[in-house]
Amino acid sequence: MSSVEGEAAAISAPHARGNAGARARRGWLALGLVLICVFAALALLGGFSSEPGGPASSSYSTGEKGVAAWATLLGRTGHPVNQLRASLDDARIPPNETLVLLEPDALLHSEGIRLMAFVRAGGRLLYGSAEPRRTLPALLVASPEWGGGGADRYLSYRSEGDAAEDVREVRTDGEGAWTSFAGYAAPVRAADGRALLLQKRIGNGVLELLADVSPLQNRLLATADNARLALSIVGPPGRPVSFVESVHGYGTARGLAALPIGWRFALAGLLLAGLLWIAARARRLGPAEPTIEAPPPPRSAYADAVALLLRRTRDEAAIRETLERWTGT
Repeated sequence: MSSVEGEAAAISAPHARGNAGARARRGWLALGLVLICVFAALALLGGFSSEPGGPASSSYSTGEKGVAAWATLLGRTGHPVNQLRASLDDARIPPNETLVLLEPDALLHSEGIRLMAFVRAGGRLLYGSAEPRRTLPALLVASPEWGGGGADRYLSYRSEGDAAEDVREVRTDGEGAWTSFAGYAAPVRAADGRALLLQKRIGNGVLELLADVSPLQNRLLATADNARLALSIVGPPGRPVSFVESVHGYGTARGLAALPIGWRFALAGLLLAGLLWIAARARRLGPAEPTIEAPPPPRSAYADAVALLLRRTRDEAAIRETLERWTGT
């Protein structure tokens, strides 16, 4: 190889290595974009509950232990139904509403004070839990006594209100019952005297305590007179009913969480389409290529390098030698 050809190869070799580096960078960029799309899709869909149908005793939940069917029934019988997602300390609750608080994991003392002020002002509060000893003290200084393993059949109920209906039999899952409840009306009782529902007028409002939420849940709502009980305990038709959903992990919606579920699925579909496009356009990553000291330069780059060197050297002997080698003369 002449000196001219050697210098031309040295000039064009970095250009070839640059092309290989550019391909590698494009591959890593495509991989990074794929990872970004995956994490974005997970974040977009992360608001969905891991429980089938949703959290237990939530008006959003269509699972066995949800109360979505009850919320639908209330809406169809003239009750405006709302979901309260703000914290109880910050929420505005009109006293003409019925507030449904089911299975709260925790209840702050300040929230209990706010709820009891709502009742005294004329509100109706329905509290239900399978573990009332954890949260009921935030509402009441002296709470009724609760025991696990309640009856599965309760009788003798007559509801209060303008549209009262007789509730003769209520079926439950037997999760618990009130065993001592002095000072409360007990309209739903078992044969042994234990109570399912307690009622007490406080100020201008009504406090209702449910020892077992299962009669209102989707799995048992259509059993016996459970649906009649579910309608009568919220007050007369037309009274607004708000389900407290902040205790089930639903906060005030912001950002992507504020989008309707249909929009979330549409965006997830677009992200998936973008991921497939990236996968189709990206160069395939194969096995590592063997390292060579001086890969053959591209013909155009080599020719340009030779022409540039010949122009600069003005060495007629070198030009003649190179042309003779190329033409074979």
